[in-house]
Amino acid sequence: NSSIIRSIELILTVTSFFGAIYGTISLGMSQ
Repeated sequence: NSSIIRSIELILTVTSFFGAIYGTISLGMSQ
């Protein structure tokens, strides 16, 4: 059970990390 929660937390962390990078790049391109 805890391994599933841990993997979900890892996926959320990686997703938010790449989301922040993608948001920064798209914001820089639009300017």
